[in-house]
Amino acid sequence: MNAPRIMEFQNADLLAKFVRYRLNWSPFRYGMAILIVNLVMDFSSAFYFGAFVAQSGPPGLFQDPTQLLVGYVMMPVIGGFYIWSIIRIGTLLQQLYSSNVITDEANFDRLVQELAVRLRNKLPLVVSIITSVIVTLLLLGTFLNWYGWSQSISFLNHSDVLPWLRSPMWFITMYGVCFGLFNIASTVITLRRIFRDQSINLSPWHPDKCGGLRGISQYSLTLGYAIAVIGLTISVLTIQEIYFGTFKSSYLVWIGLVGYIFLSPLIFFLPLGTAHAAMRKAKTTHLLALSKQFDAHYKRIVDALSNGDGEIKLSVEIIEQLHTLYKITEEFTIWPFDIANLRIFLTITLAPLLPGVFSAIFEFTRIFLMD
Repeated sequence: MNAPRIMEFQNADLLAKFVRYRLNWSPFRYGMAILIVNLVMDFSSAFYFGAFVAQSGPPGLFQDPTQLLVGYVMMPVIGGFYIWSIIRIGTLLQQLYSSNVITDEANFDRLVQELAVRLRNKLPLVVSIITSVIVTLLLLGTFLNWYGWSQSISFLNHSDVLPWLRSPMWFITMYGVCFGLFNIASTVITLRRIFRDQSINLSPWHPDKCGGLRGISQYSLTLGYAIAVIGLTISVLTIQEIYFGTFKSSYLVWIGLVGYIFLSPLIFFLPLGTAHAAMRKAKTTHLLALSKQFDAHYKRIVDALSNGDGEIKLSVEIIEQLHTLYKITEEFTIWPFDIANLRIFLTITLAPLLPGVFSAIFEFTRIFLMD
């Protein structure tokens, strides 16, 4: 197969272009840059306000697990995945193209070209900026007590200046989330169109145990690691809010918990589901072909017996072979992942959230009983 003309994609995203082409940074280096900025900002602030460990009042930097987790794990990881989300599209499509499962090369190239145009649309840029401003203002208001719900208790409460210093990083992080989700959604839509508009060459015994579509499985599994970091952050934040007695009115945390529970499996299965229908159709096509041959030879045997013709040995042997082949074909996978990948995903996404979920359940029970 010849490689498609476009296998490197861009958004109408000046930040990603600056990071990728001007700085020539990988997703890892961009994530590390965010980590370094947060370290410098937090440690200098904690030194200035004498708030590494607080004896009273708001927790110090080293006493605030949410601040540590968000600044030194979640933000760098989200930043890295933000850059990864646009780079990975080309790699994924190249793997799919090279796996020999595509039957219509012209249609594939057309869809790739349409994806390139869609990714350069400026509307996601506008939506990302507006969403990031709104979320940043919500977070600022939560720390500065602008709104009706309880003020968050955090290291950032040592001064009204600290939330303002942190706000650019909140904006950049949310901006990365928005563009990352847009890139993932665009990838899923394109994969769905690729597998919907053509049949595929099913490779049931492919060494990757995914029918030759391991690239999609790895894509979903990699997303799972980013999801897990967000889940861990929500879990720790939930426990911390319960500890400080503010969980009852921590509506953003409630939304985060519910959203994570419903969206994390959805994000994993959406890319996989794009190939599911095509793989099931390919399997059904194979089974129908075998069924027709079985019916033809079975009818030949019945006719031979009715006519007193004893020459049925060959047809019987063929039917036995077809029966064996049919049973083998029934075992063909219709999902582009193996059980090991599913087990890994469930472990890395559910395990970090369990402490927070159980803590929330106990807290809701306590609140309900007391009220």
